[in-house]
Amino acid sequence: MRSRWVLVTGATSGIGKACAEHLAARGFAVLATGRNPQALRELAERARSSGWHLETLGLDVTSPEQIAKAVAAAQELSGGAGIEVLVNNAGIGQAGFLADLSAESLRAQFEVSLFGLHAVTRAFLAQLVSRRGTVINIGSIMGRMTVPWMGAYGAVKAAVRSLTETLRVELGSLGVRVVLVEPGAVETAFHKRAIAGSPQELPPESPFARSYAWLAANDYRPFYLMPAVSPLPIARLVERIAEARRPRARYVLPFAAHALLLLMRLTPRSLMDPLKRRVFHLPRVIPRALRPDRQ
Repeated sequence: MRSRWVLVTGATSGIGKACAEHLAARGFAVLATGRNPQALRELAERARSSGWHLETLGLDVTSPEQIAKAVAAAQELSGGAGIEVLVNNAGIGQAGFLADLSAESLRAQFEVSLFGLHAVTRAFLAQLVSRRGTVINIGSIMGRMTVPWMGAYGAVKAAVRSLTETLRVELGSLGVRVVLVEPGAVETAFHKRAIAGSPQELPPESPFARSYAWLAANDYRPFYLMPAVSPLPIARLVERIAEARRPRARYVLPFAAHALLLLMRLTPRSLMDPLKRRVFHLPRVIPRALRPDRQ
């Protein structure tokens, strides 16, 4: 019996690492990819000591050359069969109010989390078609809701959601299943990296200077309003999707994420918008530098 090969992007930490380790432990053959060489070496060592069928490969999803090498490596490792499951998990995020984020920062997030996802999926399409495989895109409930200070990340995940919806229809005609997983808050280093990436040197006229100061002084409290869950339940869900003949189009987890989305949908904007401004301590008056009489 041929091994069921799975390729996981962004497998050096968080959800991607949990998926790679869990799937390998459950008997899948895993090609774990990422940009952190040290993390890949540690993952490979863990695989050897655990007896897992897991290989590692450096992969920057924004590099056409590295993607092409990954396609060739997957073909060779699988004995010409190709991968059966693709887990598109690679992504980056930078916190910050949109008025203070540069175009370069916004573009970088789309390059990895959206364009990289698209490029990897296209590159592995022939293998997935031949195996009648499954594409699992890791999105976020942030793609369905708007939250101050995380607007760029939400915009990217909304685009991932839309792209996945279309891929499901298009690739379904080729026998490939496409599924979207939308987690709520997860216990990973992602949030800490997003916070660290928040603009540190604000323009003196930034209308949100006091909001940044309040967030920093209060340990970014609004960011942790929803209890975070371990990435392991997400990895288990990915396994169930990979095993399913007819998986659902999308999955949201945990239950608290469902409840939050329902609350957002049912609450009138006339109430929700002021609440969000209050929770994130957005300015209640126009800063002097931005007042019309000073233009």
